[in-house]
Amino acid sequence: MCNIRQKCGTKIKYLCHTSQYYSTCVIQEPLIKEKMEQTLTGALKQEVERCVKDLQNEYEKKGWKVSASQVSSDVSIVLDSIIININSPMTLSKDVSKTYRSFSISIPSKMYEILYIASNIVEYEATFGDADTTVYLRYYPNVNIYKNQLGDGTVIYRVENVVTKESFTFASRSLPWPAGLGIIT
Repeated sequence: MCNIRQKCGTKIKYLCHTSQYYSTCVIQEPLIKEKMEQTLTGALKQEVERCVKDLQNEYEKKGWKVSASQVSSDVSIVLDSIIININSPMTLSKDVSKTYRSFSISIPSKMYEILYIASNIVEYEATFGDADTTVYLRYYPNVNIYKNQLGDGTVIYRVENVVTKESFTFASRSLPWPAGLGIIT
């Protein structure tokens, strides 16, 4: 079933899971923000290297002599932005010599808030079971939390900032009931 505006066939990672009935889940990914930073760092590696190479080529076209070292980068998700730190020691020489060691790019983002909420939901699921998401909606008016409960006890969550359209989707399976048992309301 493909709702909560998720593409059919998209793999969704369990951040908290149990295979036992009537048991709370065990956290599978304890450091969500740090894992996202590592994932973004890896995903951007080639693009960062290409951008630095393009920068070097631009300076060379303008008559500068460029001496550069190995490029490395890392991504930090902080309140209200994602910061890409690029370490690229580079010396530019023409009439004068200029040396640059690193530079940063800051992109406005609400991902920190989204990951914070996701982490809290996962902690709640691991401790108590099914998380009540309405509490978060009171404190974060620009956030929607979509919750899709599947028949096997899995819950798919999508935390979305309605202004920026950034979102994070994850699965949890905590306190599942065997098939055929349930609460009638």
